[in-house]
Amino acid sequence: AACESGPKVNRPLQASLLNHRLTGLPLRRMIDRTVTRSSEVTDRQPRAFPGNADPDVGRSAVPGEREGPASPHASLRPGGMSVSDWFPKQKMGDLPSRAAGLWPERCALVYGDRRWTFSQLSGEVDRAASALMDAGVQPGEKVAVWMTNRPEWIVLMYAVAKVGATLVPLNTRYRSNDVGYTIQQSDTSTLISMDRSGPVDYFSMLQDIMPGLAEQDARDLKLADFPQLKRFVLFSDDAGRKEAGTIGWGEFLEGASKVDAPALAERAASVDPDSTLVIAYTSGTTGSPKGVMHSHIAIRNVMDAVNRMGVTHEDVILNYLPMFHLYAFSVCAMQSIISGAKQVLMDAFDTAQVLDLVEREKGTLLHGFDTH
Repeated sequence: AACESGPKVNRPLQASLLNHRLTGLPLRRMIDRTVTRSSEVTDRQPRAFPGNADPDVGRSAVPGEREGPASPHASLRPGGMSVSDWFPKQKMGDLPSRAAGLWPERCALVYGDRRWTFSQLSGEVDRAASALMDAGVQPGEKVAVWMTNRPEWIVLMYAVAKVGATLVPLNTRYRSNDVGYTIQQSDTSTLISMDRSGPVDYFSMLQDIMPGLAEQDARDLKLADFPQLKRFVLFSDDAGRKEAGTIGWGEFLEGASKVDAPALAERAASVDPDSTLVIAYTSGTTGSPKGVMHSHIAIRNVMDAVNRMGVTHEDVILNYLPMFHLYAFSVCAMQSIISGAKQVLMDAFDTAQVLDLVEREKGTLLHGFDTH
């Protein structure tokens, strides 16, 4: 059956330890493993990237090309060419449809008892992207997401990119002044926030920093302290919740039907891969949060990590790290969509639940931070 629990091939568990203060790539393997991909590596020639003494490290992989029925990888022999010559520029919003073409019925995402194949996930991304267009989101605008780990987060990270907007992930541990500062400093035009998570009432915090929100037109906000903010989409587990000054998640998605497939395709084709994909902000623990801009070249960096770690469509990645952090964003979520690995998404880390999911889903990749 499509998207069943666990892959057909059992693989040894691998864990990676990442020092988030350095490169953003795994520093060492805590548990080694043997990767067998005879159909994928038969004619591939190893090469060393600049500054890499090991010729077996860093084999290239290019999305859109395939060597076998299930592999996205292709052999490249650049022979001194620049990165732009031998690695065609890719766009984040194209990755879900590419994955759906390579592995349509493979399991892409698991969250609790819910499952999505790569084909289904791609469809959800297109629906959210169309809804963003209907809401009025323009290329280059900033879309901030304040939400704990949920399938909607995964969908939005690709949908925002597909319409040429810039994603601004908001730390779910921000205080009111931190989130207000980040929305202002990033020139966010669209805010998508969940209403609450457990005891944390995100909507009340936003109401505190946005006086008069309830009197506003939800699709044409005019807030003195947030002059760039035009619209506020509120996500709630209570499907019937409606708050003045906001667009409900269901209402937001209904707008997707007003945008036809050719219009979405035209918008996606116009996206510049050199444009800003995401602005990642620091936590703000020692001062105001600081934003770092990343372009779509992040795809190339994650591809390099996929090749170095030997991640394939047979892997199962457990993602319990916060999606607002670039570690989960790239090493967990992006590695899944690029390699075809299944991603098992969790709200947060819980030791017993992780061990249960490793057993149930046949997990092969666990990630974590060193102590700091």
